[in-house]
Amino acid sequence: MKVQYLFFVVLFSSTLFAQNHRSINWGNEIDIVEVDSLTQVLNFKNSIYKPEMSDNLVFFEKIPIEDDQIDLELLNVKYLDVDQSELLSISHSKLNHKVNYNYFIGTEKKQSFLFFYLEPFRKVNNSIQKVSEFTINILPQTKKSSIKNNSYVSNSILNSGDWYKISVNESGLHKIDYNFLNEMGVDPGSINPKNIRIYGNKSGVLNEGDFEIDDLSELSILVFGENDGVFDEDDLILFYGQSPDTWSYDGNKFIHQKNIYSDETCYFVCFDIGEGKRISTIENNNVLENLIMHYDAYLFHEEDLYNLVNTGRQWFGESFSFNYLQSFNTPVNNWNMDTLLFSARLIARSSNSTSFNISFGNSNIGTFPIASIQNNGSNYSSVFLQEYFYPNVFNPSVSFNYNNNGNNSAEAWLDYFTLQGRANLVSNNGSSQFLFRDVQSMGSNFSSFGIQSNMPSISVWDVTDPINVNSISLNKTNQVFYFSTPHESLREFLVFQNPVQDALLPQFVEFVPPQNIHAFYNPTYIIVTHPEFLNAANRLANYHINNNNDNVLVVTTKEVYNEFSTGSQDISAIRNMVKMFYDRAEDPSQMPKNLLLFGDASFDYKNKLYGVSNYVPTYQSYNSNNIESSFCTDDFFGVLDDGEGYWNGGSNYTDLLDIGIGRIPVTNVADAESYVDKVISYTSSASRGYWKNRMCFVADDVDDGWEISLVNQADNLASKISNMYPQFNLSKVYIDSYQQSLSSGSQRYPEAQNDLRNIIDEGVLLVNYVGHGGEVGWASERILELSDINGFTNSNKLPVFITATCEFTRYDDATRVSAGEYLLLNPNGGAIGLYSTSRTVTASETYNLVNSLYDFLPDKNLNYTFGESICLAKNNLGNTNYVVRKFSFFGDPNLKLSHPEFDIQTTGIELLDSLNQVIPVNNNAFENDTISSLSHVRVFGQVLDNSSLLNSFNGQLNVSVFGKSDSLITLNNDEVVNNAGIPIEPFKYELQNNIIYNGLATIEDGNFSFEFIVPKDINYQYGTGKLSYYASDPVLGEANGFDKNFYVGGVSNYASIDFEGPQIQLFMNDTNFVSGGYTNSEPQLLALLFDQSGINTVGTGIGHDLTAILDENIVGQFILNDYYESDLNSFRSGRVRYQLNELSEGEHTLRFKAWDVHNNSSIAELSFFVTSNPGLAISHLFNYPNPSSEFTRFVFEHNRAFEDLDVTIDIFSINGKLVKTLSSTIFTTGFREESISWDIDSNIDKGIYIYRLTVQSKNDEAISQKTEKLIIVR
Repeated sequence: MKVQYLFFVVLFSSTLFAQNHRSINWGNEIDIVEVDSLTQVLNFKNSIYKPEMSDNLVFFEKIPIEDDQIDLELLNVKYLDVDQSELLSISHSKLNHKVNYNYFIGTEKKQSFLFFYLEPFRKVNNSIQKVSEFTINILPQTKKSSIKNNSYVSNSILNSGDWYKISVNESGLHKIDYNFLNEMGVDPGSINPKNIRIYGNKSGVLNEGDFEIDDLSELSILVFGENDGVFDEDDLILFYGQSPDTWSYDGNKFIHQKNIYSDETCYFVCFDIGEGKRISTIENNNVLENLIMHYDAYLFHEEDLYNLVNTGRQWFGESFSFNYLQSFNTPVNNWNMDTLLFSARLIARSSNSTSFNISFGNSNIGTFPIASIQNNGSNYSSVFLQEYFYPNVFNPSVSFNYNNNGNNSAEAWLDYFTLQGRANLVSNNGSSQFLFRDVQSMGSNFSSFGIQSNMPSISVWDVTDPINVNSISLNKTNQVFYFSTPHESLREFLVFQNPVQDALLPQFVEFVPPQNIHAFYNPTYIIVTHPEFLNAANRLANYHINNNNDNVLVVTTKEVYNEFSTGSQDISAIRNMVKMFYDRAEDPSQMPKNLLLFGDASFDYKNKLYGVSNYVPTYQSYNSNNIESSFCTDDFFGVLDDGEGYWNGGSNYTDLLDIGIGRIPVTNVADAESYVDKVISYTSSASRGYWKNRMCFVADDVDDGWEISLVNQADNLASKISNMYPQFNLSKVYIDSYQQSLSSGSQRYPEAQNDLRNIIDEGVLLVNYVGHGGEVGWASERILELSDINGFTNSNKLPVFITATCEFTRYDDATRVSAGEYLLLNPNGGAIGLYSTSRTVTASETYNLVNSLYDFLPDKNLNYTFGESICLAKNNLGNTNYVVRKFSFFGDPNLKLSHPEFDIQTTGIELLDSLNQVIPVNNNAFENDTISSLSHVRVFGQVLDNSSLLNSFNGQLNVSVFGKSDSLITLNNDEVVNNAGIPIEPFKYELQNNIIYNGLATIEDGNFSFEFIVPKDINYQYGTGKLSYYASDPVLGEANGFDKNFYVGGVSNYASIDFEGPQIQLFMNDTNFVSGGYTNSEPQLLALLFDQSGINTVGTGIGHDLTAILDENIVGQFILNDYYESDLNSFRSGRVRYQLNELSEGEHTLRFKAWDVHNNSSIAELSFFVTSNPGLAISHLFNYPNPSSEFTRFVFEHNRAFEDLDVTIDIFSINGKLVKTLSSTIFTTGFREESISWDIDSNIDKGIYIYRLTVQSKNDEAISQKTEKLIIVR
């Protein structure tokens, strides 16, 4: 992550008609912003940092307007003199006597907006003034904007019939013969040749921003032998097919364009929808004027072999790093021996200057130096050259000789080369087909062309319009075939001799079943999936249809390409499909809301390097030489208004999004199905819980002076959540608040890492990280790394992650799965979605974007989806820059943050005395709303639906009572100093996380109450407390709420007397465990607690925590306050569950200590044996009572917790006769089992019996047996 400026952005909108008056509210405080050092700036409301406009903060406002063509003027500007104390906070070197302002017009969901910016300072006679108020005057332009009325066909031609996709890779005459039809799976004898049709479109990359292709167009073709109605073995279909690479004329020269998305142009063949379109013949007018015997020939060589930084659109060809001399043949063999234009682009990466010498046959074109590159492993130098030269031999090759000037580590590549010149129009025996055109005659009413040939006949087609090809009749004089044609614009012609021999065979691609995207109307949610993930995509669609009543369209990439880019991959096809539905919408309710791209993307569009890695493509920048300046984005698919999307490898940052976008970057079916399972689980009853009240904010530490801003940003965002959405309880893992340690020579924060892991596994609605990061995790101290991510098991408590860090989710890197992708695709947990970055970003711009996101995402009243939230966040961000294109949502964009639907409020708080009588309310308002140490408190509340009692709500309430906020401070672990060499000030922040009481209560008819006693150990200073509520009804759903209208502090005068500590029962996993029993290496501690006054979990008293000490390791004791949960409707009893991990094999002891709210303590201990035996082991088999006359229960221990076990007990007499068999299948929740009992048969005699226990695991069929004695008495 790089840092430029940090600032807290405040945005607002208001409708503007003709004039609007504005005032600037100047703040008294100075905000700190940074450019690798601390810089102070003057703060005011609605300010942003826009460095391309000013070094100061600028005023910003987004204003809806009626038309996108306006003029604007600034009127009635009033100023205030700047105080002397403010001067140091103003950059004034670029100021003049006029204030600087600018604006642009953006369109969002067909509504125009004015984005207005004002630098509110000016310089007058060496004095600085600041703007206090002004008026914006909007003037409509008399010339209105020209609005396109895009029309679309109602049905695709592919909606019926049998279709066969074929492809070609070069321009020219192509044929389909009898054998080729058989290869396609078509019976030639079953078709009527007159019904043969071929569909396609103009080839090449679609122009970004233009809607060029709406479905397929029928080509003019030629079918030999069609008149008899039967396709015979010697019949032939001829058509003009185009290369995926194209040429265009710019008025001076021809320019080639390599198709970056596909190496093939596709066509569609059908035989059953009626008679097809045929090539017409244009009669020659026999006029010979200025007979042209030459043409403009061109060729290019460009191979996509290397992408040097694994990013962007630029690929390079042959490497010269080891093979310094390479030659390339040129296919044109009839050059005119006039000057040729040679063009090339060459690439090198070397610490010293290197060069290429280029020759054409024995004609030297020249030597071309390439500059050196210093200290950068990803950058490279390039040279573009254009040289005219005279060739002196026919049929030569182009040779490149690389001179590395003695630097053997130098690297060099050929990007491309082209040749252009005049060639003779010749088609003699043995010549192949060729294309020609002539610029010199362009603009003439008629041009006459003469083609030298020693053949009895040749054919010429006019292929200027590749859809409507015409054949031209020819005349012949001597050995020259000639024709005349209108030539106002540049025309293209195809010459061939024998079509059977000259024509090229296409490739058969696949049979295309009927499809009809065009016939779908008004989808609210569009899913574009790779065909491999279609089943998972349909499952996801059905989920949204059934749960949200959405109108969902699921289409495969192939289907999109077939209707919108003629069957070849092109990213504009996806955008144009979405735009079709957007354009058809007559009002916002009909516009699609969200777009999901279901499949991973890659910089390797054509899957050349690493197998299939590009499933659903993304937009790649043209810039490819530096990972920091390049980008990939899915935003291109969401800028849908006319005039948008003209990016051409860059990005127009002022194009506003019109649809929410998300991507699920899967590469296999298992991950696709697993993620859909997570989506379905996210809103299921299994995922309900108090975790939805929690959010976690994480900040990097300070390794350099400016990085204090990282924790400042995280805390600003946390404060915004606290202020705007106080129902959430916040955790703060600011790692510089923890003690730093060294591990294997690197700095680490093990406690912070452990806290973060626990917070995520225990459940949290949202995790926000601010700091350094990359594709393998967070921070140089590795506080979140791949082992953590892949180890998460929070499958029913999935958070949304927001990562203001660098390239955490670089989803287009085919060589690596990024940490963000692992987090999303962890089948056992991880994240339900991520707002994350795919490239290096600057801290300030990313912070501003996240800050904008928090205006929408957490607000359950707005109820936006994940996709809508990021769409609005980007559109309302005043500082439009490249960061918006590097920040994306990963996951299902049509999901919403899992807010509980209903609200909870407190209706009353009572204080009780030691006899449980309500203490009368006195006239001291402060005492009436204050709970104190040892206060006995009773709380009443209700569940609400739109502010009214929801009396049908019956369920369970989770409540946490928090004490007041604590003041905390970072430690400056790295002893960072400022520019003056003085240690930086530690960062101070507030955190309200001391829990006075955790409890459960029953809700009946929407009402509830609960009681608790405040622990003695609270901080006696008064401060605001907090009640945090969560509730669940199995039928109606969830509710949450909060109450901060009370104080915590002081000591109660009505406290009861209690000198006894809590009662403690200790177990492992479940209550069947007996001390000394067996466990595996990851048992769960279970402690059942009871105390008449309640258990102390507040955590503020020294030594008064709930603790567990394993194997007498006092230093490593576990603090368990946060793991205590009261029993339902009781503050006196509860339990602690705590997961132990990676315990060594052998005997262990555990000592548990608990305190009641009066600070009375108790201690309990147990021992247990950890076994790592991979087989099934049985121990401690016995029965009780034994002896027994009527009933006995069998007890045994095992090492297979949380498995299904088949258990059989065979009971034998002393002489071996089987007298009874007991059997059962049990699911174990611990390592001790006592569920099998026996009501002893009355006909069984008294005596000694032997019983044999057999246990078999259903998981792996492991089996174990053990025997014991049983005595029956009568």
